[in-house]
Amino acid sequence: MVCRPYGMNVQYYDEKLCLHIEMFEGFEATVLLHEFNHLDEILHMDIAEEVLNMTPEKRKAYRKEHPYEVISKTCDYDIKLKIKQL
Repeated sequence: MVCRPYGMNVQYYDEKLCLHIEMFEGFEATVLLHEFNHLDEILHMDIAEEVLNMTPEKRKAYRKEHPYEVISKTCDYDIKLKIKQL
């Protein structure tokens, strides 16, 4: 299990160097932070509170019994992402 913030603001520049700011919440924020972790060479196993070793079938059954859970929408969570230039 990896705890992640419920929402996040993302600032980025497009190919025309126009600044964009977007807010993501819930599952979208979780997925984006997961991918940002990969850019920083962090695997979910490196930051997980608990790692469960399961077959794909057992994982599907586990997800049905334990769906995506929002723990808090209001907690403070500060994250600084270091995205490397390729």
